[in-house]
Amino acid sequence: MSDGALHGIRVIDWTLRHQGPAGGMYLAALGADVIHVEQKGVGDIMRGTHTIFGASMTLPGDRNIFFEDLNRNKRGISIDLSKPQGKEIMHGLVEKSDVFITNYRPKAALKLGMDYETLRKLNPRLIYGLATAYGDRGPEKDSGGIEPAVFARSGALSANGYDDAPTLPPIASGDRTGGLFLAFGVVTALLVRERTGKGQRFSTSQLGAMTSILGHLISTAYFTGRDIRYEPRARAAPLGNFYRCRDGRWLALSIAIDPDRSWPELCQAIDRSELADDPRFNNMEARSENREELIAIFDRHFATRDCEEWEKKLREGGDFIFSRVNTLVDAVTDPQVLANDYIVDFDHPVLGKMKQVAMPFDFSETPVRIHSPAPDIGQHNVEVLQEILGYPMDKIVSLMEQDVI
Repeated sequence: MSDGALHGIRVIDWTLRHQGPAGGMYLAALGADVIHVEQKGVGDIMRGTHTIFGASMTLPGDRNIFFEDLNRNKRGISIDLSKPQGKEIMHGLVEKSDVFITNYRPKAALKLGMDYETLRKLNPRLIYGLATAYGDRGPEKDSGGIEPAVFARSGALSANGYDDAPTLPPIASGDRTGGLFLAFGVVTALLVRERTGKGQRFSTSQLGAMTSILGHLISTAYFTGRDIRYEPRARAAPLGNFYRCRDGRWLALSIAIDPDRSWPELCQAIDRSELADDPRFNNMEARSENREELIAIFDRHFATRDCEEWEKKLREGGDFIFSRVNTLVDAVTDPQVLANDYIVDFDHPVLGKMKQVAMPFDFSETPVRIHSPAPDIGQHNVEVLQEILGYPMDKIVSLMEQDVI
């Protein structure tokens, strides 16, 4: 097997918080040499995120769960970009790199000489990826934004609810999606450069990413004039619903493909064969009309056995689509998740043996792996300046003494 798919590609990752670092994390997992640049004396703000919705983000050694996840496999340097020597370092790295990604506001990038027009003069083959909150055109192109605001603007808050009250999607799903689109843009631009020899600038945003993910719902809303949202469980489709079992766990039925054909088999499998020909439920239209009554029957019936028993009966009784409802804690030890290496073991030099979420790819020739932890602030200053820029040690010491690095 060879190195990762992006082996030999160098990425300057001038990002912070979540969306931008997530893009760099995906590229690093694919084998790119990603150098995460933090402001000297400040660091990435995510390092200081200690709690989220009451859950502690702090790990032993004053490390942070989010930062460890977002910056694994990267090298880390710290530079004071407000100083001429700091800009000189950054510009030197850009000259010798393939990709520059950022989610700093364009005005900040321009002020510090990190805008595309400046950097492309140093490296015409550079891929410059910009990730924003709301896009880089329009009246709010310079507005800052974080995930809940973007959820609100994209329609995700209303589409995720059961009634008129907005409901948040899972935490960080918008940041993560924005990071995926950032990485996807980089890989696409690298392919174009391979074919044409030309670098380019591209932009993506959380708003654009969420709009894309919600595309089918937004298209439906456009053509029908209706907002599409989940119905309350008591009024949802009985065969596409969730039922609490005797042990308190939930079982999700997802029998949406040819439900009329599956209905008699399902009744047989769950020991309720008398329901198969019941005129209230024996076809999809009847089940829809009497869904609250059928859901109430299923609620009582599924509560008579543990979840594992129902799983066994459904597996043996037919070709049904169903699943236990995992909590996030359950997912960490789910055998199907582990069998596919979606969560893997990693021997962290400070935290010891731990689990980390891996990339959902399985390449036969270019493996995806976690090989190093998130760096400390400025951990690779000396290494990067010597290896890439050829700085002698006395110059590096001088930069340290001047608080440039």
